[in-house]
Amino acid sequence: MGVLHEHKAGAKVAEVCRRHGITEQTLYRWKKKYGGMQVSEAKRLKHLEEENRQLKRIVGLLHIDQGSRPRHPVELLDDYEHD
Repeated sequence: MGVLHEHKAGAKVAEVCRRHGITEQTLYRWKKKYGGMQVSEAKRLKHLEEENRQLKRIVGLLHIDQGSRPRHPVELLDDYEHD
Protein backbone atom coordinates (compact mmCIF):
# COMPACT_ATOMS: atom_id res chain seq x y z
CA MET A 1 0.00 0.00 0.00
CA GLY A 2 2.95 2.31 0.57
CA VAL A 3 3.81 2.11 -3.11
CA LEU A 4 0.32 3.27 -4.02
CA HIS A 5 0.48 6.08 -1.48
CA GLU A 6 3.76 7.30 -3.00
CA HIS A 7 2.24 7.31 -6.46
CA LYS A 8 -0.91 9.05 -5.23
CA ALA A 9 1.22 11.70 -3.50
CA GLY A 10 2.63 12.67 -6.88
CA ALA A 11 5.75 10.57 -7.31
CA LYS A 12 6.47 9.59 -10.89
CA VAL A 13 5.49 6.07 -11.85
CA ALA A 14 8.92 5.15 -13.20
CA GLU A 15 10.66 6.40 -10.05
CA VAL A 16 8.30 4.56 -7.68
CA CYS A 17 8.68 1.35 -9.68
CA ARG A 18 12.47 1.59 -9.79
CA ARG A 19 12.69 2.30 -6.05
CA HIS A 20 10.52 -0.70 -5.17
CA GLY A 21 11.75 -3.08 -7.86
CA ILE A 22 8.39 -3.57 -9.56
CA THR A 23 7.14 -3.07 -13.10
CA GLU A 24 4.74 -0.36 -14.14
CA GLN A 25 2.27 -3.11 -15.02
CA THR A 26 2.42 -4.36 -11.43
CA LEU A 27 1.87 -0.86 -10.05
CA TYR A 28 -1.19 -0.33 -12.22
CA ARG A 29 -2.53 -3.82 -11.39
CA TRP A 30 -2.20 -3.02 -7.66
CA LYS A 31 -3.79 0.37 -8.22
CA LYS A 32 -6.75 -1.27 -9.94
CA LYS A 33 -7.12 -3.89 -7.23
CA TYR A 34 -6.30 -1.91 -4.07
CA GLY A 35 -6.78 1.73 -5.12
CA GLY A 36 -9.18 3.55 -2.82
CA MET A 37 -8.90 0.93 -0.07
CA GLN A 38 -7.70 1.55 3.44
CA VAL A 39 -4.88 -0.67 4.70
CA SER A 40 -7.30 -2.63 6.89
CA GLU A 41 -9.55 -3.30 3.89
CA ALA A 42 -6.63 -4.53 1.79
CA LYS A 43 -5.52 -6.86 4.61
CA ARG A 44 -9.07 -8.20 4.91
CA LEU A 45 -9.20 -8.79 1.15
CA LYS A 46 -5.91 -10.71 1.22
CA HIS A 47 -7.18 -12.79 4.15
CA LEU A 48 -10.41 -13.63 2.32
CA GLU A 49 -8.49 -14.54 -0.85
CA GLU A 50 -6.28 -16.92 1.14
CA GLU A 51 -9.30 -18.47 2.86
CA ASN A 52 -10.99 -18.91 -0.53
CA ARG A 53 -7.84 -20.57 -1.93
CA GLN A 54 -7.81 -23.03 0.98
CA LEU A 55 -11.51 -23.83 0.59
CA LYS A 56 -11.10 -24.46 -3.13
CA ARG A 57 -8.23 -26.82 -2.36
CA ILE A 58 -10.34 -28.72 0.17
CA VAL A 59 -13.18 -29.08 -2.35
CA GLY A 60 -10.69 -30.40 -4.90
CA LEU A 61 -9.28 -32.89 -2.41
CA LEU A 62 -12.77 -34.06 -1.50
CA HIS A 63 -13.51 -34.61 -5.17
CA ILE A 64 -10.32 -36.66 -5.62
CA ASP A 65 -10.95 -38.67 -2.46
CA GLN A 66 -14.66 -39.35 -2.96
CA GLY A 67 -14.09 -43.06 -3.68
CA SER A 68 -12.72 -43.88 -0.23
CA ARG A 69 -14.28 -43.72 3.23
CA PRO A 70 -15.83 -40.40 4.27
CA ARG A 71 -13.25 -38.20 5.98
CA HIS A 72 -13.26 -34.77 7.53
CA PRO A 73 -11.92 -32.08 5.10
CA VAL A 74 -9.21 -30.99 7.56
CA GLU A 75 -7.97 -34.58 7.80
CA LEU A 76 -7.73 -34.70 4.00
CA LEU A 77 -5.87 -31.42 3.85
CA ASP A 78 -3.38 -32.60 6.48
CA ASP A 79 -2.68 -35.73 4.42
CA TYR A 80 -1.96 -33.79 1.24
CA GLU A 81 0.12 -31.06 2.88
CA HIS A 82 2.65 -33.61 4.12
CA ASP A 83 3.29 -35.03 0.64
